[in-house]
Amino acid sequence: MTTPLLSGPRVFAIVMGGGLMVAVAVGTSPAQPPQIDDIPPRQRLEELIRHGFTTEEMARVLQIPVDQVEPLRKQLGAWPFHELPARHANDPLRILPYPGVRHPRIGFLEGAVNPRAESKFSVFAPWDERHYVVVDFPEAVFSNLGLIYLAHTHVETVWTRRGVELPEQTWIRRPHGDLFQRRDLPNRIAFETWVRPQRDRVLMRLTLHNGTDALLSGLRVQICAMLKMMGPGFNAVDNANANKLFAPPYAAVCDRPIDSQDPDNRPRRWVTLGFEPIQRAWGNPPVPCLHADPQIPDCPPGQHRSAQGALWFFEGEDVRAELRRLDQTDWRTAVWE
Repeated sequence: MTTPLLSGPRVFAIVMGGGLMVAVAVGTSPAQPPQIDDIPPRQRLEELIRHGFTTEEMARVLQIPVDQVEPLRKQLGAWPFHELPARHANDPLRILPYPGVRHPRIGFLEGAVNPRAESKFSVFAPWDERHYVVVDFPEAVFSNLGLIYLAHTHVETVWTRRGVELPEQTWIRRPHGDLFQRRDLPNRIAFETWVRPQRDRVLMRLTLHNGTDALLSGLRVQICAMLKMMGPGFNAVDNANANKLFAPPYAAVCDRPIDSQDPDNRPRRWVTLGFEPIQRAWGNPPVPCLHADPQIPDCPPGQHRSAQGALWFFEGEDVRAELRRLDQTDWRTAVWE
């Protein structure tokens, strides 16, 4: 089966009053039972609106005709973007599953064909929720066995060599606004991803379970924070990463080149991604994106190993002082279930 662009969950339509239809997400892979992302239709539509999707994009996600999107919005009472409830200063940062359809990259699209929505979530900027980061968590998982997970089509994986297609999945919504997902691979390896939003950060944890009879080693994970929807400055495409700072375990991006001066003396705004144990902090200018890629410790049979990280927003000039402050916080060791 060939998966369409940003496949994610598929949908079926249920007819409402007046002949209008609304879609509910359902997995379609025959390899697993359907997974229903069971949220009210109005909430689903408002999440698309919050992502700034066009009418055409919303129609593709909902799998309804374009001319039914606006009547559906009115019938459900979904707010237009400018009337959506704003986040209060002490609320957790807003995160949502990324809906798919719209490619989260600007460039290097040949390196991410048919990206899977299942691994992606959005983190909305506290200073302007029209802008958001799309985090691929994970983008890829490598091991001594080879590439055992890839969130798009690009290079060969263990499974594409065998002609095995991994079933599509969806994020499970937990209390506190958490997102959770478990991926069971065909060779008895599994990994779980947890995401928890807090007022000043978004915590992330990836735990790998080794159900095989052999030691797993070389466990490198790629975590990609894509900046296309963060707006001008953040999403500048250049060949020099002029707006980025790499200070492992952190990768940070600014809304303007780091060495530039702003004639209006606006405060700099930053997005920072960090993971431990860190293997590499870097950025891919054409995408553009940040990476803080962890190296999970070797995992004996029957055991599990984890990597933990976070994403932060910051306004100010001295980002290195901010990174030192982050070092004094508990993001590496915070525990939540």
